[in-house]
Amino acid sequence: MIYSKIYEPRISDYTKNGKLALHSIINILEDITAHHSVSVNDNFIENSKNGLSWISVEWNVIIHKYPKTSEALYIDTWATGTKASYVTYREFLVKDKQGNVYINACEKLTMLDINAGKIIRITPEMISMYEPEESVKYNFDFSKLQQPQKYDYSKPIYVRRTDIDYNNHVHNTKYLEYAIEAIPEKAYEEDGIKEFRIIYKKPVIVFDNITLNYTAADNGHIISIFKEDNELCTLIQFK
Repeated sequence: MIYSKIYEPRISDYTKNGKLALHSIINILEDITAHHSVSVNDNFIENSKNGLSWISVEWNVIIHKYPKTSEALYIDTWATGTKASYVTYREFLVKDKQGNVYINACEKLTMLDINAGKIIRITPEMISMYEPEESVKYNFDFSKLQQPQKYDYSKPIYVRRTDIDYNNHVHNTKYLEYAIEAIPEKAYEEDGIKEFRIIYKKPVIVFDNITLNYTAADNGHIISIFKEDNELCTLIQFK
Protein backbone atom coordinates (compact mmCIF):
# COMPACT_ATOMS: atom_id res chain seq x y z
CA MET A 1 0.00 0.00 0.00
CA ILE A 2 1.33 3.42 -0.97
CA TYR A 3 0.84 6.21 1.54
CA SER A 4 0.80 9.70 0.01
CA LYS A 5 1.02 13.13 1.58
CA ILE A 6 1.57 16.71 0.43
CA TYR A 7 4.30 18.31 2.53
CA GLU A 8 5.02 22.03 2.95
CA PRO A 9 8.64 22.47 4.13
CA ARG A 10 9.44 25.18 6.66
CA ILE A 11 11.76 28.09 5.92
CA SER A 12 14.30 26.50 8.27
CA ASP A 13 14.44 23.46 5.97
CA TYR A 14 16.35 25.41 3.31
CA THR A 15 19.95 26.47 2.87
CA LYS A 16 21.04 30.06 2.24
CA ASN A 17 20.91 29.24 -1.49
CA GLY A 18 17.24 28.32 -1.28
CA LYS A 19 17.75 24.56 -1.74
CA LEU A 20 16.26 21.94 0.56
CA ALA A 21 18.99 21.06 3.08
CA LEU A 22 20.33 17.50 3.18
CA HIS A 23 19.35 16.92 6.80
CA SER A 24 15.90 18.35 6.08
CA ILE A 25 15.36 15.65 3.45
CA ILE A 26 15.77 12.95 6.10
CA ASN A 27 13.73 14.90 8.65
CA ILE A 28 10.86 15.21 6.18
CA LEU A 29 10.97 11.55 5.18
CA GLU A 30 10.97 10.53 8.84
CA ASP A 31 7.97 12.78 9.41
CA ILE A 32 6.11 11.13 6.54
CA THR A 33 7.01 7.72 8.00
CA ALA A 34 5.54 8.76 11.34
CA HIS A 35 2.29 9.87 9.70
CA HIS A 36 2.07 6.58 7.82
CA SER A 37 2.75 4.60 11.00
CA VAL A 38 0.10 6.44 12.99
CA SER A 39 -2.41 5.87 10.18
CA VAL A 40 -2.01 2.08 10.62
CA ASN A 41 -1.83 2.21 14.45
CA ASP A 42 1.92 1.52 14.64
CA ASN A 43 2.98 4.39 16.91
CA PHE A 44 6.77 4.79 17.31
CA ILE A 45 6.65 6.43 20.73
CA GLU A 46 4.16 3.95 22.18
CA ASN A 47 6.17 1.03 20.81
CA SER A 48 9.29 2.44 22.45
CA LYS A 49 7.48 2.64 25.80
CA ASN A 50 6.49 -1.01 25.36
CA GLY A 51 10.06 -2.11 24.74
CA LEU A 52 10.17 -2.32 20.93
CA SER A 53 11.60 0.17 18.47
CA TRP A 54 12.15 0.37 14.73
CA ILE A 55 15.82 1.24 14.20
CA SER A 56 17.41 2.67 11.05
CA VAL A 57 20.29 0.59 9.74
CA GLU A 58 20.93 2.55 6.57
CA TRP A 59 19.68 5.43 4.43
CA ASN A 60 20.20 5.56 0.68
CA VAL A 61 19.17 8.86 -0.96
CA ILE A 62 19.39 9.93 -4.62
CA ILE A 63 18.71 13.59 -5.42
CA HIS A 64 17.69 14.19 -9.04
CA LYS A 65 16.88 17.85 -8.41
CA TYR A 66 16.83 19.95 -5.26
CA PRO A 67 13.42 21.33 -4.28
CA LYS A 68 13.41 25.13 -3.96
CA THR A 69 11.57 27.38 -1.51
CA SER A 70 7.79 27.72 -1.84
CA GLU A 71 7.47 24.36 -3.60
CA ALA A 72 5.14 21.79 -2.07
CA LEU A 73 6.45 18.24 -1.99
CA TYR A 74 4.25 15.35 -3.10
CA ILE A 75 5.60 12.32 -1.24
CA ASP A 76 4.78 8.63 -1.65
CA THR A 77 6.10 5.98 0.73
CA TRP A 78 5.61 2.25 1.12
CA ALA A 79 7.01 -0.65 3.10
CA THR A 80 8.55 -3.65 1.35
CA GLY A 81 9.11 -7.26 2.32
CA THR A 82 6.53 -9.82 3.38
CA LYS A 83 8.69 -12.58 4.86
CA ALA A 84 10.20 -12.94 8.34
CA SER A 85 13.63 -11.32 8.40
CA TYR A 86 15.96 -9.23 10.55
CA VAL A 87 15.70 -6.28 8.14
CA THR A 88 12.99 -4.62 6.10
CA TYR A 89 12.88 -1.63 3.76
CA ARG A 90 10.85 1.51 3.31
CA GLU A 91 10.94 3.37 0.01
CA PHE A 92 10.16 7.02 -0.76
CA LEU A 93 9.38 9.01 -3.89
CA VAL A 94 9.41 12.83 -3.69
CA LYS A 95 7.83 14.75 -6.59
CA ASP A 96 6.53 18.16 -7.55
CA LYS A 97 2.88 18.88 -8.35
CA GLN A 98 3.40 17.86 -11.99
CA GLY A 99 4.91 14.51 -11.01
CA ASN A 100 8.54 15.38 -11.78
CA VAL A 101 10.82 13.40 -9.48
CA TYR A 102 13.02 15.25 -7.00
CA ILE A 103 14.25 12.41 -4.82
CA ASN A 104 14.28 8.62 -4.55
CA ALA A 105 15.16 7.24 -1.13
CA CYS A 106 15.18 3.98 0.78
CA GLU A 107 15.56 3.29 4.49
CA LYS A 108 16.77 -0.08 5.76
CA LEU A 109 15.26 -0.94 9.14
CA THR A 110 15.44 -3.51 11.89
CA MET A 111 13.53 -4.11 15.13
CA LEU A 112 15.18 -3.59 18.52
CA ASP A 113 14.12 -5.21 21.78
CA ILE A 114 14.99 -2.25 23.99
CA ASN A 115 14.95 -4.14 27.29
CA ALA A 116 17.13 -6.99 26.01
CA GLY A 117 19.30 -4.63 23.98
CA LYS A 118 19.30 -6.85 20.91
CA ILE A 119 17.90 -7.06 17.41
CA ILE A 120 14.93 -9.38 16.96
CA ARG A 121 13.37 -11.00 13.93
CA ILE A 122 10.73 -8.94 12.16
CA THR A 123 7.67 -11.13 11.75
CA PRO A 124 5.15 -10.79 8.91
CA GLU A 125 2.62 -9.66 11.54
CA MET A 126 4.80 -6.65 12.42
CA ILE A 127 4.62 -5.26 8.90
CA SER A 128 1.36 -6.72 7.57
CA MET A 129 -0.53 -3.62 8.74
CA TYR A 130 1.41 -1.64 6.12
CA GLU A 131 0.27 -3.95 3.31
CA PRO A 132 3.89 -4.08 2.08
CA GLU A 133 5.11 -4.37 -1.49
CA GLU A 134 7.02 -7.51 -2.46
CA SER A 135 10.39 -5.85 -3.11
CA VAL A 136 12.25 -2.56 -3.47
CA LYS A 137 11.24 -0.85 -6.74
CA TYR A 138 14.18 1.49 -7.38
CA ASN A 139 17.72 0.22 -7.96
CA PHE A 140 19.55 1.40 -4.82
CA ASP A 141 23.16 0.55 -4.00
CA PHE A 142 23.21 -1.51 -0.80
CA SER A 143 26.63 -3.03 -1.40
CA LYS A 144 29.01 -3.03 1.55
CA LEU A 145 30.70 0.34 2.07
CA GLN A 146 34.29 -0.29 3.09
CA GLN A 147 35.74 1.67 5.98
CA PRO A 148 38.69 3.77 4.70
CA GLN A 149 42.13 2.69 5.87
CA LYS A 150 43.47 6.24 6.01
CA TYR A 151 42.02 9.69 6.56
CA ASP A 152 42.85 13.09 5.11
CA TYR A 153 41.94 14.93 8.30
CA SER A 154 39.92 14.63 11.51
CA LYS A 155 37.53 16.91 13.37
CA PRO A 156 36.19 16.47 16.93
CA ILE A 157 32.48 16.90 17.69
CA TYR A 158 30.78 17.15 21.09
CA VAL A 159 27.33 15.57 21.39
CA ARG A 160 24.66 17.85 22.84
CA ARG A 161 21.58 16.98 24.90
CA THR A 162 19.36 18.27 22.10
CA ASP A 163 20.86 15.68 19.72
CA ILE A 164 19.27 12.83 21.73
CA ASP A 165 15.95 11.30 20.65
CA TYR A 166 13.21 9.13 22.23
CA ASN A 167 15.47 6.05 22.03
CA ASN A 168 17.99 7.85 24.27
CA HIS A 169 20.72 8.07 21.66
CA VAL A 170 21.76 10.52 18.94
CA HIS A 171 18.96 10.89 16.42
CA ASN A 172 19.48 9.58 12.88
CA THR A 173 19.60 12.95 11.16
CA LYS A 174 22.22 14.34 13.55
CA TYR A 175 24.90 12.00 12.17
CA LEU A 176 24.30 13.53 8.75
CA GLU A 177 24.58 17.03 10.22
CA TYR A 178 27.87 16.06 11.88
CA ALA A 179 29.25 14.66 8.61
CA ILE A 180 28.37 17.81 6.67
CA GLU A 181 30.70 19.71 9.00
CA ALA A 182 33.61 17.59 7.73
CA ILE A 183 33.22 17.80 3.95
CA PRO A 184 35.06 20.53 1.98
CA GLU A 185 33.19 23.81 1.52
CA LYS A 186 33.30 23.58 -2.29
CA ALA A 187 31.67 20.16 -2.28
CA TYR A 188 28.85 21.38 -0.07
CA GLU A 189 28.27 24.85 -1.52
CA GLU A 190 29.22 24.67 -5.21
CA ASP A 191 29.27 21.12 -6.50
CA GLY A 192 26.24 19.99 -4.55
CA ILE A 193 25.59 16.49 -3.24
CA LYS A 194 23.67 14.22 -5.63
CA GLU A 195 23.64 11.04 -3.53
CA PHE A 196 24.37 10.01 0.03
CA ARG A 197 24.35 6.88 2.15
CA ILE A 198 24.29 6.68 5.94
CA ILE A 199 25.25 3.36 7.53
CA TYR A 200 24.66 3.13 11.27
CA LYS A 201 26.96 0.80 13.22
CA LYS A 202 26.77 1.76 16.91
CA PRO A 203 24.67 4.35 18.75
CA VAL A 204 26.13 7.52 20.22
CA ILE A 205 24.71 8.81 23.52
CA VAL A 206 24.69 12.17 25.26
CA PHE A 207 28.05 13.74 26.14
CA ASP A 208 30.00 11.21 24.06
CA ASN A 209 33.06 12.73 22.43
CA ILE A 210 33.22 11.71 18.79
CA THR A 211 35.62 12.31 15.92
CA LEU A 212 34.81 12.84 12.25
CA ASN A 213 37.44 11.31 9.97
CA TYR A 214 37.31 12.60 6.39
CA THR A 215 38.50 10.66 3.34
CA ALA A 216 38.38 11.91 -0.26
CA ALA A 217 37.15 9.01 -2.41
CA ASP A 218 37.35 8.53 -6.18
CA ASN A 219 33.73 9.49 -6.63
CA GLY A 220 32.97 11.55 -3.55
CA HIS A 221 33.61 11.78 0.17
CA ILE A 222 33.46 9.32 3.07
CA ILE A 223 33.05 10.38 6.69
CA SER A 224 33.81 7.84 9.42
CA ILE A 225 32.41 8.75 12.84
CA PHE A 226 34.24 7.25 15.82
CA LYS A 227 33.75 7.31 19.57
CA GLU A 228 36.77 8.21 21.69
CA ASP A 229 37.43 4.49 22.34
CA ASN A 230 38.04 4.14 18.57
CA GLU A 231 34.71 2.38 18.04
CA LEU A 232 33.20 3.00 14.60
CA CYS A 233 29.67 4.41 14.92
CA THR A 234 28.65 5.54 11.45
CA LEU A 235 29.86 5.61 7.85
CA ILE A 236 28.51 8.33 5.57
CA GLN A 237 29.22 8.58 1.86
CA PHE A 238 28.52 11.67 -0.25
CA LYS A 239 28.63 11.73 -4.06
